[in-house]
Amino acid sequence: MPVQGNFAVIPFGEHIGDNASDLDLPWVTFVGNQSTLKPFEIAGQPVGHSYILIQTYQVGVNSHAIFVNGVQLPGLNIPTHEGWHSWMVVLKDELLRTGQNTVQIVRDVRTTDDFVVWNIAVHWHEYIP
Repeated sequence: MPVQGNFAVIPFGEHIGDNASDLDLPWVTFVGNQSTLKPFEIAGQPVGHSYILIQTYQVGVNSHAIFVNGVQLPGLNIPTHEGWHSWMVVLKDELLRTGQNTVQIVRDVRTTDDFVVWNIAVHWHEYIP
């Protein structure tokens, strides 16, 4: 079967942290230690490699976690940086599924780090029916 690329852009606009006043960004919603669980749909059957691109602001530690469909992604997910930054994380084959999928960011609560997740783009390949 032929394969095509597809993607979903998931808007977050969320301040993740231990204190709402730690970042002076009134246009971003403070959500505490974890982002909202964000759903996205895949109409076709995902196959092969996929990845996410995550857009963040002011990440002070590299131990925060990304969860896709309830599974924590291994390794370094979000590097430390000042200002805005985008980062790509490759997903394991078969992590994405047909129908509803979810993505969520969870702060390392052993730290006092506050940061923003702005958007996440998920890219996958799927069979063309």
